[in-house]
Amino acid sequence: MKRKFFLKNLAMFIIPLLIPIFILGSFSFFITQKYVKNEINKNNMILLNQIAQNIEMMLDEFNALTISFNHDYSIVVKLRQILDRRNNTIDNIVAMDMFKSMLKTPVNSKPYIHSIYVYYQNSNHYFISTRDGLTSLDSSTDTSWYNSFIENKTDKNTWLDIRNIREYSFETEPFKVISIYNKLLSSSNKPTGVIVVNIYPEYVKDTLKGLITYPGQEILVMDENNQIIFNSTGSPSDLKHIKDLKEASNNNSSFFSTTISGKPYVISKFNSNRLGLKYISIIPQEAIYSVPKQLAKLTCFLLIVSFILGLAIAYYITQKNYNQILNIISIINSAETGNKLPPLPNRITDEYSYIIHNISEKQYKMKTAQLIALQSQINPHFLYNTLHAIYWEAFSYTRKPNKLTSMVSNLSDILKYSLDNPYQKVKLKDEISNTQAYIKIQQSRYIDKFKVIWSYDESLEDLSIIKLVMQPLIENCIYHGFTNGDKKYYIKIKILKLNSCLKISVIDNGSGITKEKLSDIRNNLEVDNDHSDRIGLFNTNKRLKLTYGEKYGLKIRSKLGHGTVVYIRIPITSN
Repeated sequence: MKRKFFLKNLAMFIIPLLIPIFILGSFSFFITQKYVKNEINKNNMILLNQIAQNIEMMLDEFNALTISFNHDYSIVVKLRQILDRRNNTIDNIVAMDMFKSMLKTPVNSKPYIHSIYVYYQNSNHYFISTRDGLTSLDSSTDTSWYNSFIENKTDKNTWLDIRNIREYSFETEPFKVISIYNKLLSSSNKPTGVIVVNIYPEYVKDTLKGLITYPGQEILVMDENNQIIFNSTGSPSDLKHIKDLKEASNNNSSFFSTTISGKPYVISKFNSNRLGLKYISIIPQEAIYSVPKQLAKLTCFLLIVSFILGLAIAYYITQKNYNQILNIISIINSAETGNKLPPLPNRITDEYSYIIHNISEKQYKMKTAQLIALQSQINPHFLYNTLHAIYWEAFSYTRKPNKLTSMVSNLSDILKYSLDNPYQKVKLKDEISNTQAYIKIQQSRYIDKFKVIWSYDESLEDLSIIKLVMQPLIENCIYHGFTNGDKKYYIKIKILKLNSCLKISVIDNGSGITKEKLSDIRNNLEVDNDHSDRIGLFNTNKRLKLTYGEKYGLKIRSKLGHGTVVYIRIPITSN
């Protein structure tokens, strides 16, 4: 019982505490997560647009060189003469110095430019380099750009390439450059040469790194072939998840979540038409959802605290209520046994103290009532002893049992049966025996007026039942069902075992009950009302319900002029 009280109180306190916190925490988590997601997408797209503008602005600075070497006829002719080395005149030498100055100006002014090459197709494979001046492919340590130019068969006039180069032959370790190619076209738009601008990727990397706003964020610039051109980490080889990144870059959405190397990431992507570049921001989910996670942790913490608090309150109230119940039980036991009452609370503070005070008052009232009851018991015992004396006096006249001694004996047995432990259950055979004694007395009064038929299995005689159940029903048949006349009346008492219940039926062929009267009797039985002329019937019904429960008791059926049936159904118990 104590555990049930505890679980009930726990649910009573835990549910009102936990549900609002859980709902509030969940709404806060999802709303904050959605807001953070939208803000990150918005900020990342602004960031990527800015990066795209900066990089493309950097590329646009080389357009002037391309225009000069592509469309200025005097420059094209003079440069071709120099590369063909047809005339090594003073004019050519001066022109050569001018070309070198033109190329070195952006190199010297832009820290991210490593070198610039200008090449027109010539038989000697000469080209101009900002590092070496006029040189040939045969003597240069960097020739892979030429292969890229020759092998490029696309219609694009501008493209990018990642290359590893060495400036000097004695260098053992190459370094990386990003080469921007601009084709030089003839009048018929056929490629006749190329300008190559080599850029330090480290410079762009430092720029991208400075724009990072979230822990673990990476910014990438990829070409249309998903080749990483620039990234905030440094070398693409530093990225352990290049394959996953390339697959993620093919997603058509501009903002999405994906798993890279087994970890969740949020991807923002911006596609530029210039050179077909893709600008990508990669942020670990744990970095951007730190605020929602903190809310989730706070919600869990509050749930745990609320649960512990509810647990403590439920335990305290359960312990308090259980002690109060034990106190009430102790008072009731003391009242029943007549022992001294436990100490009472000083004042009424709750429903338990109110009950305890009222029980205590009733206990003293009950003691007074018991004194009156003890006094009233003198008369029944006196009557029993007097009947016993009358029996022997009647016996002394005839010196044998007679009708008077039989009536006195049956009446004495009934009185003794009623007075002996009235609240204790008896065996069914004892209840039958007492009922038979009552019937014998009534048959002595109403000679040949009625006959009683018993129908039951003797195996039921040891079942337990409360006292004085059948006698009031027999009495009801005699006084209300049997009217004056010459008709022979019958009472049948039928006892059956139905599943786990015992059914007792008392059937008579008396005068019956009118429909209106029967309805009143049934209503009074339902509302537990005994203010009627059938007090024995209602008293029996009340005792049955108090002993066995509300669903048990009396059922009555009757038809005027034909008789009445009263049913009793009680559960079969061992005691």
